[in-house]
Amino acid sequence: MRKAQQSLLILGWILVLFFSGINANAETVKITTGEWKPLISSEFKYGGVILHIVREAFARKGIDVQIEFFPWARAVKYVADGSWHAMAITASRYSSEDERYLYSDAVYFGGDVVFHLKRSPLRGTSLADMKGLKFGSVLSYDYTLEYRNAVKDGLISEVVVPYADLLFPMLAAERFDVFIMDKAAGVYIYNTEYREKFDDIITYLDGPLTTLEYSLRFSDDREKSRRLVNIFNTSLKEMREAGTISRYYREFEQGAYFRP
Repeated sequence: MRKAQQSLLILGWILVLFFSGINANAETVKITTGEWKPLISSEFKYGGVILHIVREAFARKGIDVQIEFFPWARAVKYVADGSWHAMAITASRYSSEDERYLYSDAVYFGGDVVFHLKRSPLRGTSLADMKGLKFGSVLSYDYTLEYRNAVKDGLISEVVVPYADLLFPMLAAERFDVFIMDKAAGVYIYNTEYREKFDDIITYLDGPLTTLEYSLRFSDDREKSRRLVNIFNTSLKEMREAGTISRYYREFEQGAYFRP
């Protein structure tokens, strides 16, 4: 009996060491990110719906994920200098001419809308219709080439701020005329932080100014990044076909992630 117990104990230790060795040798992907409520936040369950999808996509392929939150400008820098493997998430694949980086398939499909004061209705729905207006913009945010060219050509002007939350009080103070933001993010920030404070004076155009696909941006270590992109995209496709991603976004809309 004692020999049997000893054998079971030895077997148990062998299994512990075996699985510990597997975890110790697991590949880890280091991903930078920033606060982008209601989609990404250190305050939310799993870090929000997008990071939940990212973690699971890699985990299904046996890859650990280390995610840390930084100011967006620093998150961008750490991927640019190669000290981190990737950033979650960005729309620059479709809004930039920079070809240094590799991008995953889309994790989130967003629509940018134009926010403005209710007492100052807009005359049209395109940038050409908004000629002469002053836009608020966020440092290190992704804007379309059309927007960047409109600023460069003097069609519109802009006031750059470090954080998205500043756009609402600065618009209320008429420091600029309008700003562009993802609808889900903008409505969330306004409803939770500013609607009552500003007596509901801000609104947005009904239709999106543009639709953007948000992806992971990988560093310019082409060989490693290409492999990680392929792994991630394969897993993302499997999750999408299984209905996992659509289920997570339904849960997101029901508020499931808005708690630690």
